[in-house]
Formats: sequence, C-alpha cells, structure tokens
Amino acid sequence: MPKKGEKKAPTQSSTTTSALPEYEQVVDNAAKVIVLHPGSSFLRLGKQLDPFPRSIPHVIAIRNTDSSSPDHRIPDDVIGLERDFSEEEVAARERAYQSVGTLVKTLRTNTGGRRQHVPATQLTTSNESSNPVHLQEDSLSWTDISTKPAYLVGDEALFLQPGSPYDLHWPMRYSDFNVKDSTDYPTQQPLEVIFNDLEKLWSSAVEQYLEIPPEEFRDYSVVVLIADIFHHRYIKELVNLIIIRLGFEGVVVQQESVCATYGAGLSSACVVDIGDQTIAVSCVDEGLSLQHTRVRTDYGGRDVTRSFAWILDKVLLLAEHFLIYFSAMLLSCPLDSPVGLTTCAYQLP
Repeated sequence: MPKKGEKKAPTQSSTTTSALPEYEQVVDNAAKVIVLHPGSSFLRLGKQLDPFPRSIPHVIAIRNTDSSSPDHRIPDDVIGLERDFSEEEVAARERAYQSVGTLVKTLRTNTGGRRQHVPATQLTTSNESSNPVHLQEDSLSWTDISTKPAYLVGDEALFLQPGSPYDLHWPMRYSDFNVKDSTDYPTQQPLEVIFNDLEKLWSSAVEQYLEIPPEEFRDYSVVVLIADIFHHRYIKELVNLIIIRLGFEGVVVQQESVCATYGAGLSSACVVDIGDQTIAVSCVDEGLSLQHTRVRTDYGGRDVTRSFAWILDKVLLLAEHFLIYFSAMLLSCPLDSPVGLTTCAYQLP
C-alpha cells in the first residue's frame, strides 16, 4: 500500500482507458481528410483511411448549346493510333524500329543459344491470314443524356455517343494546367476556365465516389498532391479553389515524391514516377525533395502504348475489332465502336 501523501501509480487498465478517447479523436480527425491526386489523364481521390484510392478519367464534358458544332468525338491523339505523322517522324520511327530489331536479333535465349530469326514477311503473311477468335464480349454502353445534364465527369464524359452536343475538356496536361492547349481552352483566359472546370469536376467526383455532399465539405480538409516541378504561381489559385470555391475546411499542398516516401515509410529515396504523359525523377532526403535532382520528360505510358500499337499494326496483328478494343480499354473510352466491344485473339506461328 502507498504511504500517506504518495499518489497511487496508474494501473494498466486505467492507462489504456485514459488513452482511448485520444486515439478515437485521432481516428475521427483522419476520417475527415480527403486526398486528391490530379494527374494528366486520371484523378485519384479517397479518404485518408481508405486502403486504396478511387481512380477516374480526369476529364469533363461541357454541354454545347451550339447545334451547328461538329460531332463530339474522342480526339485521335488520346491514343494516337490514327495520328498523322510528318515525314521526319516516320523516318525517325523507322530507324528506331530497325535499331530495336537489330538489338533483339543479337540477344540470346534463356538457354544461351542464338535466337532463331523469322523473316518479317513470313510473320506478316501469317498474321494476315489468321482469323480472330472471339473470347468475350464487354457490356459497354453509351452515357444516358436524356436529362440533358450541363456537364459530365469521368467515365460518363468519355462514354458519350459520337454526335452528342458536348465538348471534352482536359484540365491538366503533362502534369500541369492545360493552359497551352488551344483545342480544349481557346479563350483569352484559359486559367479561369480551367479552374471553373476543376471546381465542377472535383466537386462531382467527391460527391459521387466518396459520398460526401457539397454542404458537408466544410467539415473536411484536403491534401492535394502536385508534381515536383510545378509553377508556384498556380499554387495560390489552387488553394483558393479548395478553400473559397469548394468550401473545404483546410488544405495542404504537397509534392508527389515526398508523399510517396511517406507512404512507403521511408525518409529518403529516389522516386521515379512513370505517368501517362510524363516521367518524373526526384530524390528525397529526410522528407525534402532536392531541387537539383528533379527531372521531368514530356513522354510517358501513352507514348509507349502508341509505339506498341504501331508495331502490332505494322505486322498486321491489329484487326479492326482489336484496334477498337485496344484503344477503348486503355482509357476506358469507346472511340467509334457500337455497344458491345469484342476481344480478339490471334493464332501466331
């Protein structure tokens, strides 16, 4: 028993009980945090306690009241399968194709033997005479616009039927605001139009996918991930969008590389981000992105996809059905296909 004047030491149960309300407060605060990661082609969003984020195409379709406007259609350079190339680009692509082909011929097999060379004409002839084997059919359908919504976001925007009176806007390109694309934003003040689109897009995405109505935004804080190489003058507008226009309680703007290291439980690392339109490299030391190590190239997974599709088409492996399916599945968008796309497989020699 404790002597007179001495305090009784807290027991294990009393310590746990006193710490429980504090733990519950931390969990409750974490549940009120939303993470937004806007990319060039996709928007990732979710609550802080969610195991995985939701990913939607980062695009908005604005209804066009001008009945004389051209048919709505996904632009060709979304995938680039039907894009027109200049003579210099064609020549450079052919040289690269020949260089890669020469390199592949010099590679050894897994057993160390020489790789058997098959003439390109033989492959082309075999692929041309092969018949597709239908594996499955996908239940894709056009977006219903019978209610004439003013705008659509995400998958609903990409699944608009050709001829619908809507214009597609991509607010971000190459990990930055799309202020240089005169096709999407031809006005004299593209930045203001971009933030108007972002306000509608992010508000609808949070309401639809996180089930948080706009009147409850004031109870949530937001963490926005931006590229390591980003125009600082845009950050003020970004904060104004989150706090003033959308009405969230607070906002934290952080770099992608730093958040990647925190998520992996590391304080220092070299982060390589291979995106759809850019590839970024940044070294993080003790939670700080080192400025002299930041590198960004304006090509990414989309360019790899374009090159891969061109090689398949060169050897006549891409039939019409497969070409449409290949284009549609990469960005979850139908191009010129009717409802019900078909996957095709080919018997190779």
